[in-house]
Amino acid sequence: MLIDDKKKILRDSLNKWNEYRWSEEKAYKLLNSGTFFIITHDQMERWREKNPEFLHCYFSVENEKLRFVLIDSETDKIPFSLFTEEQFQYIYTVDFRSDMMLGKHDFIEDAASSGELTLNEALSRNLRWELVKKRWVEEKIDSTKGSPVGIGRVFKAPFSDISGTTNNEEVVAIIGLKHVDNNQVEDIYELDLTFWKREIKPENIVNFTLLSGGSGLPVEDLTAISPPYANDDEFSLITPSGN
Repeated sequence: MLIDDKKKILRDSLNKWNEYRWSEEKAYKLLNSGTFFIITHDQMERWREKNPEFLHCYFSVENEKLRFVLIDSETDKIPFSLFTEEQFQYIYTVDFRSDMMLGKHDFIEDAASSGELTLNEALSRNLRWELVKKRWVEEKIDSTKGSPVGIGRVFKAPFSDISGTTNNEEVVAIIGLKHVDNNQVEDIYELDLTFWKREIKPENIVNFTLLSGGSGLPVEDLTAISPPYANDDEFSLITPSGN
């Protein structure tokens, strides 16, 4: 495929989410279609070549399905108009999946039994989103009409805190809702990703461990979504000047 064709497909998928994130029906349908995406060890190793500070996870829409475009922050500094085949080696588009039952034994019980989290703590990270996502989508779109905010377009997560995987491990990024402390009376919640390391042992047993940052804080506390909590000029894939 020619580089111009690759750039058009990528740009169209990002723009499609930018359009759909203002439609309550379309945004909810897409966000309700899955719960997580996978980041592989091989992908981490490729990005490690760049020594990035962050991993950027863009919302995109292909064939009316929600997917995530993953790119390291160093590559994402390059204006999109200058992207060549070299830059595309650091871009991965992954499916937003629903084939892991987050409330069943293959996730929550394994995570809780690791001793890192109590069962209630493990459940709360995704449960809030599962309970109120339709209402949250409606209220988020309604409350931000006329502004550039709306539902976010890209997450950024500290790369060093999620990249410590081995050959038999991968990272599971799970969507949720995080309480935002804005010093106001009303409760504000924003979309968030929680990151889990999934280890597959020879006995085909899967262990989950919540990834923590260097400060000891969970990685999701160090993850930001844009808009509104990060600078748009960090993200060349959606920056008009980078076209």
